[in-house]
Amino acid sequence: MICKKRRKAGCVISLKAYKLLLESLSKLGKSGTDIWEEMQECGYQPDEEIYEFVVNGFWNVGMVDVAVSVVEESLGKFGFYLGSFAYSKLNNKLLQMDKIETTYNLFKKVKDALAITNEQNYCCANG
Repeated sequence: MICKKRRKAGCVISLKAYKLLLESLSKLGKSGTDIWEEMQECGYQPDEEIYEFVVNGFWNVGMVDVAVSVVEESLGKFGFYLGSFAYSKLNNKLLQMDKIETTYNLFKKVKDALAITNEQNYCCANG
Protein backbone atom coordinates (compact mmCIF):
# COMPACT_ATOMS: atom_id res chain seq x y z
CA MET A 1 0.00 0.00 0.00
CA ILE A 2 2.88 2.33 0.80
CA CYS A 3 4.52 1.56 -2.55
CA LYS A 4 1.33 2.36 -4.43
CA LYS A 5 1.01 5.73 -2.68
CA ARG A 6 4.63 6.57 -3.41
CA ARG A 7 4.32 5.65 -7.08
CA LYS A 8 1.17 7.77 -7.43
CA ALA A 9 3.03 10.69 -5.87
CA GLY A 10 5.85 10.23 -8.39
CA CYS A 11 8.51 8.93 -6.01
CA VAL A 12 10.94 6.33 -7.30
CA ILE A 13 11.47 3.30 -5.10
CA SER A 14 15.04 2.01 -4.92
CA LEU A 15 16.17 -1.54 -5.55
CA LYS A 16 17.19 -1.84 -1.90
CA ALA A 17 13.64 -0.98 -0.80
CA TYR A 18 12.25 -3.65 -3.12
CA LYS A 19 14.71 -6.17 -1.66
CA LEU A 20 13.63 -5.30 1.87
CA LEU A 21 9.96 -5.62 0.94
CA LEU A 22 10.44 -8.99 -0.71
CA GLU A 23 12.53 -10.23 2.20
CA SER A 24 9.97 -9.22 4.80
CA LEU A 25 7.09 -10.65 2.77
CA SER A 26 8.88 -13.98 2.31
CA LYS A 27 9.55 -14.16 6.06
CA LEU A 28 5.88 -13.47 6.77
CA GLY A 29 4.79 -16.27 4.44
CA LYS A 30 3.60 -14.13 1.53
CA SER A 31 4.66 -14.48 -2.08
CA GLY A 32 5.18 -10.82 -3.05
CA THR A 33 4.42 -11.35 -6.74
CA ASP A 34 2.97 -7.87 -7.10
CA ILE A 35 6.12 -6.29 -5.71
CA TRP A 36 8.31 -8.47 -7.92
CA GLU A 37 6.37 -7.56 -11.07
CA GLU A 38 6.36 -3.87 -10.12
CA MET A 39 10.13 -3.98 -9.57
CA GLN A 40 10.66 -5.44 -13.05
CA GLU A 41 8.34 -2.84 -14.59
CA CYS A 42 10.49 -0.11 -13.05
CA GLY A 43 13.49 -1.52 -14.88
CA TYR A 44 15.34 -3.15 -11.99
CA GLN A 45 16.95 -6.49 -12.75
CA PRO A 46 16.56 -9.16 -10.09
CA ASP A 47 19.67 -10.59 -8.49
CA GLU A 48 20.39 -13.74 -6.50
CA GLU A 49 18.92 -12.41 -3.26
CA ILE A 50 15.70 -11.32 -4.91
CA TYR A 51 15.24 -14.68 -6.59
CA GLU A 52 15.84 -16.40 -3.27
CA PHE A 53 13.24 -14.22 -1.53
CA VAL A 54 10.70 -14.85 -4.28
CA VAL A 55 11.29 -18.62 -4.25
CA ASN A 56 11.03 -18.66 -0.47
CA GLY A 57 7.75 -16.71 -0.66
CA PHE A 58 6.27 -19.11 -3.20
CA TRP A 59 7.42 -22.05 -1.11
CA ASN A 60 5.78 -20.58 2.01
CA VAL A 61 2.49 -20.06 0.19
CA GLY A 62 2.57 -23.60 -1.19
CA MET A 63 3.10 -22.72 -4.83
CA VAL A 64 6.03 -25.09 -5.25
CA ASP A 65 5.58 -25.48 -9.02
CA VAL A 66 5.85 -21.72 -9.48
CA ALA A 67 8.93 -21.69 -7.24
CA VAL A 68 10.55 -24.34 -9.45
CA SER A 69 9.79 -22.31 -12.56
CA VAL A 70 11.33 -19.20 -10.94
CA VAL A 71 14.49 -21.20 -10.13
CA GLU A 72 14.64 -22.46 -13.72
CA GLU A 73 14.19 -18.89 -15.00
CA SER A 74 17.01 -17.63 -12.82
CA LEU A 75 19.28 -20.44 -14.03
CA GLY A 76 18.38 -19.89 -17.66
CA LYS A 77 18.58 -16.12 -17.79
CA PHE A 78 21.31 -15.26 -15.37
CA GLY A 79 23.03 -18.44 -14.22
CA PHE A 80 21.98 -17.79 -10.63
CA TYR A 81 21.36 -20.61 -8.26
CA LEU A 82 19.79 -20.62 -4.82
CA GLY A 83 21.62 -20.77 -1.57
CA SER A 84 21.95 -24.22 -0.07
CA PHE A 85 19.32 -23.61 2.62
CA ALA A 86 16.61 -22.43 0.22
CA TYR A 87 17.49 -25.13 -2.30
CA SER A 88 17.28 -27.89 0.32
CA LYS A 89 13.92 -26.58 1.55
CA LEU A 90 12.57 -26.62 -1.99
CA ASN A 91 13.95 -30.10 -2.66
CA ASN A 92 12.49 -31.46 0.58
CA LYS A 93 9.09 -29.99 -0.22
CA LEU A 94 9.18 -31.49 -3.72
CA LEU A 95 10.10 -34.89 -2.32
CA GLN A 96 7.28 -34.69 0.23
CA MET A 97 4.87 -34.02 -2.61
CA ASP A 98 6.21 -37.09 -4.51
CA LYS A 99 7.52 -34.96 -7.38
CA ILE A 100 10.68 -36.98 -7.76
CA GLU A 101 11.05 -36.36 -11.48
CA THR A 102 10.78 -32.59 -11.00
CA THR A 103 13.32 -32.78 -8.18
CA TYR A 104 15.75 -34.71 -10.34
CA ASN A 105 15.36 -32.34 -13.32
CA LEU A 106 15.93 -29.35 -11.06
CA PHE A 107 18.99 -31.04 -9.56
CA LYS A 108 20.46 -31.63 -13.03
CA LYS A 109 19.90 -27.99 -14.04
CA VAL A 110 21.47 -26.66 -10.86
CA LYS A 111 24.40 -29.06 -11.22
CA ASP A 112 25.01 -27.92 -14.81
CA ALA A 113 24.81 -24.25 -13.79
CA LEU A 114 27.31 -24.83 -10.98
CA ALA A 115 29.69 -26.61 -13.35
CA ILE A 116 29.58 -23.69 -15.79
CA THR A 117 30.13 -21.18 -12.97
CA ASN A 118 33.07 -23.18 -11.61
CA GLU A 119 34.55 -23.38 -15.11
CA GLN A 120 34.28 -19.63 -15.57
CA ASN A 121 35.81 -18.95 -12.17
CA TYR A 122 38.70 -21.30 -12.92
CA CYS A 123 39.37 -19.69 -16.30
CA CYS A 124 39.29 -16.20 -14.82
CA ALA A 125 41.60 -17.16 -11.99
CA ASN A 126 44.13 -18.89 -14.22
CA GLY A 127 44.02 -16.51 -17.16
